[in-house]
Order: sequence, then C-alpha cells, then structure tokens
Amino acid sequence: MSRKLILFVALSGLVSTAMAQTTVAPAIPRDENIEKKVEALLEKMTLEVKIGQMTELTIDVITKRDNPTKEFQIDDALLDTVIGKYKVGSILNVPQGIAQSKEKWEEIIKKIQDKSMKTMG
Repeated sequence: MSRKLILFVALSGLVSTAMAQTTVAPAIPRDENIEKKVEALLEKMTLEVKIGQMTELTIDVITKRDNPTKEFQIDDALLDTVIGKYKVGSILNVPQGIAQSKEKWEEIIKKIQDKSMKTMG
C-alpha cells in the first residue's frame, strides 16, 4: 500500500510540474499611454454598454423578414433596437446563407457603422 501511495504522490508531483504554466512575454508590449486611454474609456461606460459591447449577433437579427426572396435589407427599427437600445458591439455578416455583392456589403456595413457612431460615438 505504501508503494502505491508513494507512486501516486510522485506521479501527481510530476504531472503538476509538467502542467505548470510559464510566463510568456506579451505579443504587444504594454504601452502606459494606451492603457490610460482604455481605462478612461472603460470608466465612462455603463455596465449596460459594456455588456452590449461584448454581445455578438448575426446580421439576420436586424434584417427585414417579410419576403426572404427579396433583396437583403436592414430593418431600421431592429437596427435602432440592437444598436441604440442594447448597444451591441458586433454583428456577424452571414445573412440567410446567401452571399451578397461587394456593393451590397458596403451599403450594409456603412449603415450599421453610421448607426453605431451616431449612437455610441
């Protein structure tokens, strides 16, 4: 029994040593000026805004659904709710599994970004 206990303790020590993490230098060196700006921005944000900024939705949440065969369109009321009310920070571009033209994407992205800048700056 004591051999098993010794073996268990030895293996536990070996495993915990092998799994110990070493400190790695950050990929981007710390910049105190940037850190101060980030902290100042975070202090201005409410908890509601912070939660919204961490939320990511698919673009289907803000699209018109009345006729799926029609051209892809943003629903302004839904966009107002998602950006204006909930302060959502990220929208994935995967509308209805259908690829959009470059021009259509530019239109969609501009509309979302304009609303976001107007609402949250």
